[in-house]
Parts: sequence; structure tokens; C-alpha cells
Amino acid sequence: MFSKEFQFFWFIGLMTIIFLSLIIFFVMILVKNGRVRQQAEIDVKDAIITTQEDEQNRIAEDIHDDIGPMLSAIKLQVANLSELEPDEIAESIDQIEDHLNMVINNVRGVARNLSSQIITKYGLEQSLIENINLISTLKKLMINFKYDVKNIELNDDYQINIYRIVRELLTNSVKHSNCTLINISIKNINDFLIVKYSDNGDKIDQPDSGKSMGQTNIKNRINLLKGKIILFSEKFDEGANYEFHFPIS
Repeated sequence: MFSKEFQFFWFIGLMTIIFLSLIIFFVMILVKNGRVRQQAEIDVKDAIITTQEDEQNRIAEDIHDDIGPMLSAIKLQVANLSELEPDEIAESIDQIEDHLNMVINNVRGVARNLSSQIITKYGLEQSLIENINLISTLKKLMINFKYDVKNIELNDDYQINIYRIVRELLTNSVKHSNCTLINISIKNINDFLIVKYSDNGDKIDQPDSGKSMGQTNIKNRINLLKGKIILFSEKFDEGANYEFHFPIS
């Protein structure tokens, strides 16, 4: 039989080993969590950079695809004025004025989308209404927009990211489908902001890389807001359908 003194020291030694093992275990967990947190921060930063680059590319595309051709058309119309008969000049000037108005509206749209200060100044709802009205006028689309957010105040970053998500969806519908109707709904239920979006387009006329870039941009912003994807269209034979739930802190 071991003496009581030996049993005591053996017990103390065992407890010391267990205690040190627990300390090492918790230190390893902290280190692992720190690495996971650090990687998560890196992923978020990468997502922000990717989103910013995609946004810059989209703005450059807007200028190249919409504003550039309009300015070229205006230039040709002005150059041809000297060759027209007097009764034809007035009609041509009216067309030039219409094209100039379209260019001005497009420039305003690009500036509005580029500047986050406008979004924070006028708020998410009003910024979307102005953008939707502009698109409806230029593209002759029916866009139904319902905004029912009550008793909450969304911070600036939150509003900017929601605006960019909806704007990206609108861009995809307008440029890459033949839709004639778009439905947008934003409302809060309990502790979530619910964003629903759909259109009646039946095809997407764009390369896979372009579609992927737009969808990646949307998903990056959803991740930044820690949102949940309920619906996310991958095939567009029967139009686009999206639904996102964002936690409201």
C-alpha cells in the first residue's frame, strides 16, 4: 500500500497535469479562433476589394455602353446639320436635344450610383425611387417598388450595401434580359430586413463570366451584411427570382 503522503503528492501531480493540459487546450482553442477570425477578416477585406472593383467596372461599362454611343450619335447629327434642308434642321435639332437629355440623365444616374453620399443624404428608399424612376423613363420598363420598413433606423453602410445589391439586380435585368416587368419589395419582419426581387425576363444574353461577376458582387455584399440567401436565380428561363434576409442589429 502507498503511504498517504505518496498518494497526496500523486494526486497533486495528477491535478497539476490536468490543469496544465486544460490550459494548453484552451490556449490552442484561442489560437485557432484567432486564426479563424483573422482569416475571416481577410476574406471580408477581399470581398470588399472585389466588390469595389466590380462596381468600378460596372460604372465604366455604363459609360462605354450607354453614354459613349449616345455622344457619338449626337456628334454625327451635329456634323450632318450643314447638309440638311432648312425644314429638316428643326427635326434634327429636336432629336439632338432628346439625345442630350438622355446623356444628362445617364450621367446623373452614374454619378448617383457612384456617390455613396447621395444615398446616405436622401436615404435608401428615396435613392432607390429616383434610380427606379430614371430606369423606367429611359428603358420604358414597369417597375413595382414597395418599401415598408418601420420603426428601425438603418446605418449608412447598411443602406449603401442594400442599395448596391438592388442596383446590381436592376442592372442585370435591364441589360441582360428582355424583361418588361420588375417587382421589388423591401420590408422588415421581426429582426430581419427582407429583400425580394423578381422580373419576367426569359433569357440572359451575357457571357458566363459577366453573369458570374454580377452574382459574385451581390453575394459579397450579402456576406458583408451577414445576410441569408433564400432564393438566388441561376437559370433565367422563367425570369429572375431573389430573396435575401438581413439581420437588423
